[in-house]
Amino acid sequence: MNVTLRRLLLGGTVCGLIALGTAGIALGQKPAGAGQKSAGKAKPEPPVKQPAALVPLERAYLKAKSSFAKKPKDKAAREEFIKRATVFGHESMVSPDLKANVKYRQALRLYREVLKLEPQHPVARPEHDLIVKIYEQMGRPVPK
Repeated sequence: MNVTLRRLLLGGTVCGLIALGTAGIALGQKPAGAGQKSAGKAKPEPPVKQPAALVPLERAYLKAKSSFAKKPKDKAAREEFIKRATVFGHESMVSPDLKANVKYRQALRLYREVLKLEPQHPVARPEHDLIVKIYEQMGRPVPK
């Protein structure tokens, strides 16, 4: 143990405790979790358990998304997907049964899917911008 570290520990300061925690790193030991490789991507969010009122909307959205994925050039499938995603996004945003950190993140994700297809959608654009503005006013990072 080096002299500086010993002085901090003998002094009994908070800094000494911090130094004790980092002493292993300074002496060449790997910190906990070192050596584990990360995939480079953030872990996907676990699926949200939807309140009973949102379950049919989620099912309709997933069905429309699946149909649109199978036939991306089909105009009817595209319009149905946009409609279902917008309705599910709006109802998620105003749902009193979901926590704020869940409902706004979920609505934002859905609105972004709609805005990729129709950038000036009359419902998705203002509600997306409202959520982003709220996050910015709170000084919080906008979810990706």
